[in-house]
Amino acid sequence: MKTGLMAAILATTVVGAVQAAPREAKGDSAAVLKLQALVKSLTGERDAAQADAAKLSQEIDRLKKEKLAAQAAKDELSGALAAQRSAAGDVKQRLDRSQAALQDWQDKHRQLSQTQADLTKQLNVSRGKQRDVEQHLQECARRNVKLYQAASELLERYQNRGTLTALVGDEPLLQFDKVEMESLVQDYQDKFDAEKLNSDESQSGR
Repeated sequence: MKTGLMAAILATTVVGAVQAAPREAKGDSAAVLKLQALVKSLTGERDAAQADAAKLSQEIDRLKKEKLAAQAAKDELSGALAAQRSAAGDVKQRLDRSQAALQDWQDKHRQLSQTQADLTKQLNVSRGKQRDVEQHLQECARRNVKLYQAASELLERYQNRGTLTALVGDEPLLQFDKVEMESLVQDYQDKFDAEKLNSDESQSGR
């Protein structure tokens, strides 16, 4: 570029010198031709230098535009990257919340399982106690039946004057009133019926 500029300056100087030369120098045609050729050459170099300068200016403008486009693309990518990071942060937060909820559910499930196991154990213990109570009640009912049968038999014998008169008269322990005996038998009958009813209801409830 510097060479083209110098050529342009030199060409301008030479042209001015040629125009200022006296008319009598026209006689030297060979020198004039050489000088004209030099001017033409320098003018061509000047034009080429100007063309190169124009191309260089265009190239600079193109590079500036490319730089601006690259900067815009960089800014766009930076924005997209920031958005992705923000989205990744949101996903991580949701994942953390989901994991915390899952852990809480697992803890509650373990507690529920333990509570269920404890209740099952208590239920088995209660059923065992209930069986013991039922067996005891059955034994009591069996004894009450025997006692009722014995009382009934005793009452029947008491009512049979033909066979009991001597016995009642001889045994002080058996000397009690007929009404008292009937009351005692009825009392045992009521207790027996109540025990039997409770036993039937307990078995039907299971």
